[in-house]
Amino acid sequence: MMCLATSQERELVIDHIDNNNGNNDPSNIQFLCRSCNYKKNPRLAEREPVALCERVSSESPREITINRVKEPLFREYVYDRMNKEDEILLSELIDSGAEKVGISTTTASRYLRKLCSSEGNFEKIRKGIQNYIIHRTI
Repeated sequence: MMCLATSQERELVIDHIDNNNGNNDPSNIQFLCRSCNYKKNPRLAEREPVALCERVSSESPREITINRVKEPLFREYVYDRMNKEDEILLSELIDSGAEKVGISTTTASRYLRKLCSSEGNFEKIRKGIQNYIIHRTI
């Protein structure tokens, strides 16, 4: 799914990913809200303008699917490690978490940044000149 709209929020329509309406292989079919389908397949001469979905993600459908699976696994890994250790080097948590979950270190860093945000349960603390540790805030 390209957007975050739920069936209660938007009318979902069937979309052929490769735009070949004859290819009904399940891997080629996805559900999109009508405005995202319009955005993906604009047939301007055939359609009236519709309001574009405001909840459209900049990520591709593949990235969204990966994030929905991998981010909870990474979070679980971080919480497990932090339950065993009081503090962990930032680089160690990023590198080992990326390896454990099967994501890039860039993605692991992004996930960890969210966990260390003002709404997260962890904080990043400078330890030495170039090192940071992660510490539980609660």
